Amino acid sequence: MEEKEMGEFSLPALLLVTGFCFLTFALVLRILDGINMKLFLRIGFITFISGVSTGVCILLDKKTEQRSGS
Repeated sequence: MEEKEMGEFSLPALLLVTGFCFLTFALVLRILDGINMKLFLRIGFITFISGVSTGVCILLDKKTEQRSGS
């Protein structure tokens, strides 16, 4: 039987999930209590955008490695 390989730690996934959680929490607070939590919105947007940009950088890096290796 083949052993399952452990996947690498995915920084973009961590940032995207964290940003999504912060944005969702801010939305829930807004709906339930009417409080606008600017701190959670800022942190959520920053981490979400960081996750997207990190993912794009990794994809571009993989593309350049494939082109240079061929």
